[in-house]
Amino acid sequence: MTCRTISTGPKLAVTCRALCRVFGERFVLRDLDLDVGEGRHVAVMGPSGSGKTTLLHILAGIVEPSSGEVVVAGLDVGGASARERAKHRQHKVAMVFQFGELLPELTVGENVTLPLRIRGDVPRAGDVERVLDAVGLTDSGAWPAQLSGGETQRVAVARALVTAPDVIFCDEPSGSLDRANSDQVVSLICDAARQTGATVVMSTHDRSVAEQLDEILVIEDGQLTPLEVR
Repeated sequence: MTCRTISTGPKLAVTCRALCRVFGERFVLRDLDLDVGEGRHVAVMGPSGSGKTTLLHILAGIVEPSSGEVVVAGLDVGGASARERAKHRQHKVAMVFQFGELLPELTVGENVTLPLRIRGDVPRAGDVERVLDAVGLTDSGAWPAQLSGGETQRVAVARALVTAPDVIFCDEPSGSLDRANSDQVVSLICDAARQTGATVVMSTHDRSVAEQLDEILVIEDGQLTPLEVR
């Protein structure tokens, strides 16, 4: 099956128009508009329950929108089938979760290469070392249980980088870390994305984290408003 694509123009990686998401009778997202330029790093700020995670999951194709247009890296996410969205995640987008979500039965190296294996690729020599080096780790044979919180998130970032995605969605990637580890993880994500030209959309409740990105948007009453643009 061939994925349906929509042109977002030469400089847009993410576009939403009148995006709504309803759970029961509650609007979590209401007529939300969003444009993210290619290579831009955008923070979405808001308290718990404001819809940050729901927005990122829709953009990543994990959750379906109730209505509206959503285009990410050329794919009409709202109009795509579950199979098309899964293929899109395998090739075009990646996600970093708050707690890393590593598989405990796999080594660090196996966790990192899991996205490649899922899409049917055989990891090339040096793939693991390349992305682990980018996040400051070396032991591909370690087990997740042996890692600190900061190291776990570094592995999660390496796993996101291994497929060279066009867009990286990060859901509170530093939310469970102390300040020093938080700053390091966010810096690693942004530095690695700049090297590859990847776009980053990161949810956070922490202003100091948001300020490390290019643009800050605030989600309130299901809509986004700009807080600061640099």
